Amino acid sequence: MKLLLPVFIVYFLAGPASAYLDPKVAARLKAELIAIENAGGDRLGYAEAMFGYLNRGKPHDERRWRERDPLSPFDLFSGTLAIRESLQISSLRAGAPEGNGPASRLVDISTLKGPQVKSHPFADMLKGRKSEAPPAERCASTRTAGLEHPCSELAANVPPDWFYAHFSSLTRALDFGDYLNQTGGAFYNRFSEAPVDSALKKRILAQLAIEEHKEARMFYDSVIEEMAVVSSDFFFGMGTDVSLLFRLKAENLFKTTIQSYRQRFVQHTPGAREFMIFSPDMRLRSYYYLEGQTAIISNSPVAMARLLRIAQKKEAALASLDEFKYMRSVYTANKETEDGFIYFSDMFIRRLVSPQVRIAEARRMQTAFQLAQVEKLILLHQHAYGKTPANFDELVQNTAIDEKNAAEMRRAFAGIRVNGFRAEHPEFGTIGFLRPNLELTVAKVNQAEAEGYTRFVESYSNFWREYFDPIGIRFKKKDSGIKIEICILPLIENTIYNQVKALLGAATTTHNIKSMAGETLSLAARLNPDLIYRFGLIEPEPGKPILNITGNIQLHGLDNFPTIDFEPGLIMRELTRGRSRPDVFFGVLAWSLFHPLRLAVEAPTTTDAERLIAVAQSKLSQEARRHRDYSTYEYTYAGKKITVFVISFFRTLTFRFHTWVDGNTVQITSTREYAEKFIDAKKETQVQRGSLVAVYRPAQIVREKAAIVQSNAEKVQQGCLAHLGTVKLAALVFPGEDATEAMQKRYGFKPVCPAGGKYSIKEGNPTHSMFGTQAASRTDMKAIEDLFADFFSTEEFRLNFEFTPHGIMTAIETK
Repeated sequence: MKLLLPVFIVYFLAGPASAYLDPKVAARLKAELIAIENAGGDRLGYAEAMFGYLNRGKPHDERRWRERDPLSPFDLFSGTLAIRESLQISSLRAGAPEGNGPASRLVDISTLKGPQVKSHPFADMLKGRKSEAPPAERCASTRTAGLEHPCSELAANVPPDWFYAHFSSLTRALDFGDYLNQTGGAFYNRFSEAPVDSALKKRILAQLAIEEHKEARMFYDSVIEEMAVVSSDFFFGMGTDVSLLFRLKAENLFKTTIQSYRQRFVQHTPGAREFMIFSPDMRLRSYYYLEGQTAIISNSPVAMARLLRIAQKKEAALASLDEFKYMRSVYTANKETEDGFIYFSDMFIRRLVSPQVRIAEARRMQTAFQLAQVEKLILLHQHAYGKTPANFDELVQNTAIDEKNAAEMRRAFAGIRVNGFRAEHPEFGTIGFLRPNLELTVAKVNQAEAEGYTRFVESYSNFWREYFDPIGIRFKKKDSGIKIEICILPLIENTIYNQVKALLGAATTTHNIKSMAGETLSLAARLNPDLIYRFGLIEPEPGKPILNITGNIQLHGLDNFPTIDFEPGLIMRELTRGRSRPDVFFGVLAWSLFHPLRLAVEAPTTTDAERLIAVAQSKLSQEARRHRDYSTYEYTYAGKKITVFVISFFRTLTFRFHTWVDGNTVQITSTREYAEKFIDAKKETQVQRGSLVAVYRPAQIVREKAAIVQSNAEKVQQGCLAHLGTVKLAALVFPGEDATEAMQKRYGFKPVCPAGGKYSIKEGNPTHSMFGTQAASRTDMKAIEDLFADFFSTEEFRLNFEFTPHGIMTAIETK
């Protein structure tokens, strides 16, 4: 009996005796994993990870952190980059799980100090300004004494350090989302390596026990006056607290309908408790409050408790902040200008960068990484044996390579439970439904976490030396398109925006954008006038006055038959990096080969414009270098004297730029046809204000349309074929099931081909009905043209970017 006790203890701790993963089974799995990789790999990363595991015997690899995404002109001038930098959404790096347990946490989190950045003097900034939320008659019942603005909207019920998104009409908000999906979704998918449908909105609504369909939309619009989405952080992908606030038109109808929705969710969710509508895996987690015209539905009891404290006026609300009132003076609301308003407050940004949230999020992400590794091992078990393991011990027993490997797995994944295809952590939950940061208490941290947070603060402080920069976003769905406005308040320090500000100047300019039919792209900016000298394109002549230009320039592109694709974003990257002249100059030359360009350079007077051409002609005529020749000549067209600048490289590649004076502006085109067509054409002038204005006219694309469709067809094809590995995996692991449905059912995402079509297995190989296979691919140009029909029917995409006393402001509008 004495001998049996230690044997039982060893058996209980190590699991039943086993030979672990049979080498013959492992060899079969490796061969099939190679086949999955050859088909393009899978979106789970399963094949690559498990092939490495079977070869190296490690239960998990070091987490690979992505470098910063390449800078794009759209990110820069739409304000997306500024938002990303301000919110600093990326997490800290967590240490290895075995070195991150409670025993190692000896540093009190109160000793860690967040970025020491001041708040703007909003009370002073607000003086003399009128602050308005949505019209007073819409929320007069919530007017709060002491507030200076006429209506507190739902911000009177929101914590000041939370994310806030207000919608004056739920139906208009949903219409806005549909428009983005239909008009912009295909283009986002085009640039995605392999688009998938993560069904984030559907997942969150289901967790809250809310239905969203056509009939539900009609119901919501009839009973809901306005609504808001609020959260304590911005980590929606992995799961966080989400709360919906409603101001109602018909309380009783809302109450009975929502109650019927909740009862249906309880009936169809195993283990759900009707009292709080909660399922053990947190896929259903909904708390409901209704009092008078105000209703709250939240997936977090802690969030609900905080919201009720605000409603009971036990804490100050977002609406009471001077900074919120100030932003509402920048974006005063009315039905004509606003369907939705999003605000990231000073306090919200401080919360995001605080040690509590940063370290809690790092731990959540480390746990999510562990859960993902365990779920890959579960899938390996299904792959090897045709079934999921009953528990964690069985998973280790059947997938470990040897005893040493089994011990490593038990140490690395201690505490994680297995439930079907899901891995569950007792404290953090499951992937996609992780316990919110708001519900996690971080009192002690280990040395690695403390040092990591200190490095984060140092890095963040390099950007924000003076103030935190709150962000306001307003959008409007119009009959003919949308308008999105962004204000980053007031200006990020020590970032690429400083270089852009030096390039464009701080003053907002009125641009008279003169264009003709067939010009699909127009850019207008006011450059620093000495830019032309700084890049060395034309140097001042000794003893002569400096050339006189205003700095206002316009760049236009003509619809054309391009022979190859060329990436114009490269030119912008060279400009913003402050590289030497040739990088920019040769980039423009290369672009002009395939996209005819027109440059308009404004001077104060006609005489100044004529002198600019004369000086350039004189200077370039003197330049004759090895491998490069310059020459100029003149000819007359329609009474206009046109000066042609000829630049030859290696006597084989020749560029010609045609210049003439049009009033006080020098016009420059890259082709003779463009010059003469513009001189003859009827012009249209569009007046726009901004530091930079961009206008893109898809509806005017005729000759270039075929090339754009073909380029997009290739991008869409690549993205769709990239899912073939996932289809191969599903066929091997879930035989007889539809691949896309199998992935969505088990892992919450669905491989998507934006162009349509279906995935299937033919003779053991994955294929797509429209694009074929990796080895024998094909495409359907008509289907891609239909996919982009909304794009080509759009008359105009316009972006206005400017530096103002309020900060960086951008407006994106379509019609």
